[in-house]
Amino acid sequence: MEKLKPIIPEIIKRMIADSTPEDLPSTCSSLHEFFLQLPCFHQMIDDLTNPQFSLCSKNWESALGFKRKGNDCFSAGDYSEASKFYSQFSTVGIEATEIPLTVPAIVETISGP
Repeated sequence: MEKLKPIIPEIIKRMIADSTPEDLPSTCSSLHEFFLQLPCFHQMIDDLTNPQFSLCSKNWESALGFKRKGNDCFSAGDYSEASKFYSQFSTVGIEATEIPLTVPAIVETISGP
């Protein structure tokens, strides 16, 4: 999404900045119409929905194991090894049904019961 922000035309940015809640359907439609013309927008959507790479295919247990190992290495000053674990943390794949879908479930998964 960060790649798309800089290419939004100033006129649309101003329209959004000056909008009210009642203007939301119009400003969203203008932004959507602009994005639909961009191949990079369609690529971003494909990337986000691709089961191999999207958040919906992350295994939280395995991913958190890599994150914890990365944190341990970072705390010990082994930044190179920590980076390797953090990279694995961000790419672990599995089924969408294993993702905690609520904030309390995510907090419990991270901190433990």
